[in-house]
Amino acid sequence: LTNKGTKSMTIVLPITVTDSTNFTIQSTTCTSSLAAGASCTINVVFNPQSVGIFNASVVINDDGNGSPETVAVSGMGQ
Repeated sequence: LTNKGTKSMTIVLPITVTDSTNFTIQSTTCTSSLAAGASCTINVVFNPQSVGIFNASVVINDDGNGSPETVAVSGMGQ
């Protein structure tokens, strides 16, 4: 996650994922404040509970324009 703005951004924790059965937020370096121009990392783990294709979104609520920010993730369980 990168703050491309000119002001610090407030992030509402925790960062979530829409399909918490098959995807989990393993770790993050994000804190409740992200300085202008700074970045943080969100690590997502895919652990499918059955066979098939799974899609979800990582959801980041913040005080920036366009909140919540979403990032699509997908995986195939075999």
